[in-house]
Amino acid sequence: MSRSLVALLEGKLVQHNVGVTRPTLVGDGVDISSWRTNAVYSGPIAAVFLDGDQALTLAAPTGGDSGPELWGYGLGQWWRIGYVNDGADVSIAGVSQGFVQAVNVIGIFDRLCLCGTPSVGAVVAKFAPIDDWRTP
Repeated sequence: MSRSLVALLEGKLVQHNVGVTRPTLVGDGVDISSWRTNAVYSGPIAAVFLDGDQALTLAAPTGGDSGPELWGYGLGQWWRIGYVNDGADVSIAGVSQGFVQAVNVIGIFDRLCLCGTPSVGAVVAKFAPIDDWRTP
């Protein structure tokens, strides 16, 4: 029987303020190139932490209709990776309570950007890679 062990690489955590518009500029979001090994390889899985400055709901960005969106920058443009919380709005209970979700297919990008519209206040998106080991 094998099992999977995971570790959050907290030392590589990066963050940015969640914007209400989708990314358009190369410098939008946050650089994740420090996650790469040998300048090429990166793990496919990361944790996305959403932290609000008060109780709030994070909905779709301007022009969206399916909840907060996660975008990745690579091959010279932005790509929508998917929707956080399966496309539903994200509820943040309070300043000391947040939301977290594991996301896949992020290691192939140079930058990540999470966008959405908070009902009040501000939201910070924090990203950290997750290492995964298989043991016999």
